[in-house]
Amino acid sequence: MLLLNDDAFVEPGTIAQMVSAATLNVAAVGCKVRLWEDAARLWAAGECFPRGKYPVDNGEFDDSREIRYAVGCCILMTRPALEAVGLLDGEMFAVHEEKDWCYRARAAGFRIVYNPMAAVNHKVGSSFTTAGSAAYHYLFVRNQLLFWRHSDNLPMNWRWINHAWWLWRQEIGFIRHNGGAKLRRAWGATWGVVDYGRGRFGPPPETF
Repeated sequence: MLLLNDDAFVEPGTIAQMVSAATLNVAAVGCKVRLWEDAARLWAAGECFPRGKYPVDNGEFDDSREIRYAVGCCILMTRPALEAVGLLDGEMFAVHEEKDWCYRARAAGFRIVYNPMAAVNHKVGSSFTTAGSAAYHYLFVRNQLLFWRHSDNLPMNWRWINHAWWLWRQEIGFIRHNGGAKLRRAWGATWGVVDYGRGRFGPPPETF
């Protein structure tokens, strides 16, 4: 099964390349993801690069390799893995859901691989109303906490607040130095922590 965002445009031969990499015991195949506005730079090479850091596609990322997860804007998921692991977690709705699924697939004994011969061009941020919207930051923070819980990296008692505080500070720091509408976006990140704490998952609030 191929998952493809409506803001990702497939380069010729990409699907065939991804299928060819889906060998025995592979759960998912990722590809190069180029920036739509600057195809010489990469948003992801299987896995995402840190936000705001888009390296030049100069040959450094031309080797096939095993990865932790494949970004969901274009990911080929194999039938054996889907049957063993199930679908994406609907509680996440969007953001980190592919990372969570790949973690579950790896825990079940599957591999996640990157094929550099496959590539898409991606209009980063078009899945939300604006790049870096309040809804994005809400989902980024809430779902990161949920992913940590699924992967046993988040305490189930009150100590989860320490992790949430660290994550919230990191997100607020990113917002301060990137983009506009900072107050609204910071509110989204803050509400993401609150909703994780009270167990509200699924789509973000309509107010975002």
